[in-house]
Amino acid sequence: MFADLFSRTIVPVPPFARTEDGEVSPDENRAIMAHIASGGVRVFLIGGNALVQHWPMSSYAHWWDTLVTVAPKGSLLIPSVGPDAGKLQDQADILRDRDVAAAMLLPFVTPFDPAGLTDAMRAFYRVSGVPLIVYIKTRDYLEAGLLGTLKADGVVAGVKYAVPCADGAFDAYLDSLIAALGADHILSGFGEPPAMAHLSEKNLQSFTSGCCCIAPALSMGLRKALKAGDTAMAQSILARFEPLEALRNDIGEIRVLHEALAGAGIAETGPILKPCDPVPEARRTDIHKAAQELLAAEQAFRAGDILE
Repeated sequence: MFADLFSRTIVPVPPFARTEDGEVSPDENRAIMAHIASGGVRVFLIGGNALVQHWPMSSYAHWWDTLVTVAPKGSLLIPSVGPDAGKLQDQADILRDRDVAAAMLLPFVTPFDPAGLTDAMRAFYRVSGVPLIVYIKTRDYLEAGLLGTLKADGVVAGVKYAVPCADGAFDAYLDSLIAALGADHILSGFGEPPAMAHLSEKNLQSFTSGCCCIAPALSMGLRKALKAGDTAMAQSILARFEPLEALRNDIGEIRVLHEALAGAGIAETGPILKPCDPVPEARRTDIHKAAQELLAAEQAFRAGDILE
């Protein structure tokens, strides 16, 4: 599933829309996914931008089922699980009886033992039957050979790789993962800018993105340009994402994206989950402007305008 699917599409990581009283909003989450689907993308990774690690376990099943219900017909939704072993245990029971192709294991950031995490991953797979996409954000998080073994055993479907590197073309840890798993089983994991080196230099097939929730066709165009070796077109498309990405880096990636979808008029995303706070009031205008400009570029691209 992993290699075949991600050789054809980018992977949006949308924010999670809630009502003012903090419940899941069916209508606004439907609007988010419908906009993305209108740009030619029908895969949705419900992960970090949705703050799944902070979903109450008492709400997890209901919130997930609501998203599945309002997703566009023919969509593939990938849930996130963990990061701790306790959540993995409960979520294995929940997902066992649902039609789930894979689940992303959120990164564990507090001290852990690799062998213990491996046992928890194997237990999740044994109960749920759902293979894991391992989200890696820190260097040498799990040894490549171990992940290769877990892949061979069916426990791991692939990796979402988001380890910062001064030059993505020279990354020894990524190279070791590619050797163990294959480039077609690794997603570039933090948006359009790092995807440039990952797809063109490392031959990864695709990438995850938050800003593609506003500009899915543009993001798909970037992937197409990179795979075709059209660096000039790729750089031209990337420039459209950079103003909003700069604000995300400055203010906070998750909360800026949450505000940006509302600012672009795509959906009323509502109150963001704790422990995130809303963006500073003084920065909302900047975010809305960047989001609207990105949406305008998306609409022009869909209309066939050539980027320069």
